[in-house]
Amino acid sequence: MRTLKPLEGGDLGPMLVLALALCLGAEARGSGDIHEIRADAERLWQTLAAMPYAARGSGPVLYTFEFSECPYSQQFYREWNTRLEGIEVRRLFFAVSQRSANETAALAGSRDADDYGAFMEGRKRAPRVDDPRLPAVDFNRNVDHFNSVMGPVNEVVQPILRSNGAITGGLISPTLIWREQDKVYAAGGYELEHVATITARIQAAARDTVSEP
Repeated sequence: MRTLKPLEGGDLGPMLVLALALCLGAEARGSGDIHEIRADAERLWQTLAAMPYAARGSGPVLYTFEFSECPYSQQFYREWNTRLEGIEVRRLFFAVSQRSANETAALAGSRDADDYGAFMEGRKRAPRVDDPRLPAVDFNRNVDHFNSVMGPVNEVVQPILRSNGAITGGLISPTLIWREQDKVYAAGGYELEHVATITARIQAAARDTVSEP
């Protein structure tokens, strides 16, 4: 059987090794919390594009990394899920617990934005990703789905965000990554007005690109 790729430390069970990530909010955020990805920006963007995200909407792309147990991701979902018109939002879960590991694998397998909403609202329960009772073919499929997210997170996304000062430890929930023309930016944590600033920047950059001769 295949094995789950660990996320730097932390033992949550005999078959599932993960690390606790940060789930951050803030009373106030500003432009200093938005980090331009100067080193390895294209590698990061290409890696994200190849990951099994669940997309909704059309327009310039915004990637989000979240987990449903995070209260700030829940707040982001409640306050912004229906307010992102004109943006293609590409959702990815990441694993910090057994539940989030299960949901990470399930969403990667379905790539269905309706599943994302169902998990965030607690209307759907993901099957255990590392259930030892599963036939080998099903177990391996689950592990492949899990690793298709956590492998790139551990090997590419986190190291690039760290090297650019966007994080100091593990991935923050929620983390938002987007482009403004030829530049890539990232921001972590949640505050309503901060997300309003980010979405306005994304939309303004898209308008500027369209208006170029």
